[in-house]
Amino acid sequence: MTTRTIGTTLTAVILAVVSLAAAEPAPAPVAGSVRDVVYFGPGGPYRVRLHVAIDGKPVDAGWAAAVDALFAFCDRNGDGVLDQAERALLAPPALRRGRDIMLGIDQEGMTTSPIQLTFPKRDENVTRAAFAEAIRTAGAGAIDLSGVTGPTDSAALSAALFRHLDADKDGKISPGELKTARERLAILDVNEDEILSGPELLGRAVSTAAVRTPVALGMRATPEAGSASPDILFLPADDDRAVKYLLTTRGSARATALTRAEFGADAATFAALDKDGNGRLDTAELAEWLRQSPAAELALSFSPPDQAARWSAPSPGTRGAQITTKPDGPVVAAWPGTFFRFERPRDDRPSLRAAWDEQANGLRKRLKDLAKDGGPVARKAIESDPLALALFDFADRNADGKLDPAKEAEAALKLLAPLVGCRVNVRFVDEGNGLFELLDKDGDGRLTPRELVEAAAVLKSYADRDGNISPASLPRRVIVRAEVESITLVVPLRTPRVTDMASRPARASGPEWFEKMDRNGDGDVSLREFLGPIALFRKLDRDGDELLSPEEAKDLDR
Repeated sequence: MTTRTIGTTLTAVILAVVSLAAAEPAPAPVAGSVRDVVYFGPGGPYRVRLHVAIDGKPVDAGWAAAVDALFAFCDRNGDGVLDQAERALLAPPALRRGRDIMLGIDQEGMTTSPIQLTFPKRDENVTRAAFAEAIRTAGAGAIDLSGVTGPTDSAALSAALFRHLDADKDGKISPGELKTARERLAILDVNEDEILSGPELLGRAVSTAAVRTPVALGMRATPEAGSASPDILFLPADDDRAVKYLLTTRGSARATALTRAEFGADAATFAALDKDGNGRLDTAELAEWLRQSPAAELALSFSPPDQAARWSAPSPGTRGAQITTKPDGPVVAAWPGTFFRFERPRDDRPSLRAAWDEQANGLRKRLKDLAKDGGPVARKAIESDPLALALFDFADRNADGKLDPAKEAEAALKLLAPLVGCRVNVRFVDEGNGLFELLDKDGDGRLTPRELVEAAAVLKSYADRDGNISPASLPRRVIVRAEVESITLVVPLRTPRVTDMASRPARASGPEWFEKMDRNGDGDVSLREFLGPIALFRKLDRDGDELLSPEEAKDLDR
């Protein structure tokens, strides 16, 4: 090889290496079903993209496979459509209504509640696509996104806190006023448990005028059904449908463009999108906005049992949002004046599957007990048992009035099993900018002494240069909670629902004497609760916050 050839080759290699180094690294691909959420609050609109997966696969894929198998099973004659008799197989006998099908969807409170699955054009046979779309419309799609406003008393609670803490009535809470929050609010503690509830703060009788459903101390209250948040929209996956949806929801049913007020953007952002400068965003300009990178991009993964469900920010190309992962699991996406807090997901698949196994095994035993010498079970033998009868009619594909428990019933139960834990519910709770919710770190609807002591640290980043807090300085907050759910068909599932503690770290425990003195169960011992000498309390209270933590209490035993 000549010197010229070697030099040329070396130059090419160097240029290639430099070119590769200069290129931006491509974001790692995310395996998940994509959903876009648009937030039209302060500083918006912001588009947040979600990638949702179960066991490393897109939720849509697993859901579609389960629904397709269900359709094929019901399509007894294999003609590709479901007639009225075939559709009726999915509903318990008492709930069959011609063309409508009743599906049992898990609800709060250990019960299942049937909903109606309706198809257009009563006399038309139902195709596979229409069947899947009807299930989505009924609220049992692969990913159920919902957005609601926070508690209706939020503004009143925030106003009450400012009224009681703002001693000089200048419209702000100063560092000094915040430091005395426990003392100033103590007069409102009607039941003298040192914990301030919403009714107490609002001056309402605790026993009769509670504005929020009580929960165990420290447990996160289940979000109450509020009104739909007007500032949170969930876009269809198809771009054309997404543009139409934006026009309809932000404009009107006949809108062909959006003004700046309707779109909700600042002047600079709107001008950059308004290519023709006519003061309106038409369908092409809105479509171009949807093609831009989202303001935040997060992956929601419900992993195998040996890994915890989690949110993560997989894309280094995310723009607009400052994304941080908290030590206890939540992920926060923040913009000026707003933040989304994605709570640690709740993965109930083990309990859902256990509930299904219990139900299925009960049906197996019921049919086995009725089978004589291992033969088939006649329909009339179970007519008094609604659950067994529903499974019988679903499994009896040849409609001969007899069911082989080992073959036909097992095939049906095997088909229904993938519907358990095959879908994801993601709930966006728009809490506004209430001070009460910001201080109530564990979301139990009460302010503990610890939460009041830590108020200054919580509010520090929202204070002005003098350390003062005003209502306008508080950020708007959207809390996002996700969980796995099932499609309950034929055999209803009764799954216990527990108050959500998914986003709250496990509380540290102290010595036995500490736990006994902690009469209000808030995880700390106050001077009022402490039964020993005051001097000993002061000695143990290393940080001087007038509260003994479990860790401080352990000093006595060292």
